[in-house]
Amino acid sequence: RKESIENVTIVPGHPENPLLPEAAVDLALLVNVIHLIEKPTVFLENLKRSLKPEGVIVFVQWDGDKMGVESPGWDPEDRAKYSQQTTLRMIGEAGLEVIRTETFLPVQNIYICTSR
Repeated sequence: RKESIENVTIVPGHPENPLLPEAAVDLALLVNVIHLIEKPTVFLENLKRSLKPEGVIVFVQWDGDKMGVESPGWDPEDRAKYSQQTTLRMIGEAGLEVIRTETFLPVQNIYICTSR
């Protein structure tokens, strides 16, 4: 309001459903959160419904194989939770297709996905 920006709408969601309008979203960006969602398949299936036909979901997610013991707050015991394999499994179980993966970030990967 202060900046007179009119093309942003806040939509409070739920842990299993972002409650976004159907077929209204061009791009959904999830940064370092997929591993925190209790039921990622359910959440992502609900998120998919909000995508426009050419819409994409972009995940920026930790990669356990890139994170060394020097990373602050990093517990090497969590390597599987943050592995690329785990992230790809969660994305695939929700019926999303990874169309491109970017690996240039130091401790994360970027997964660009579409609905199948």
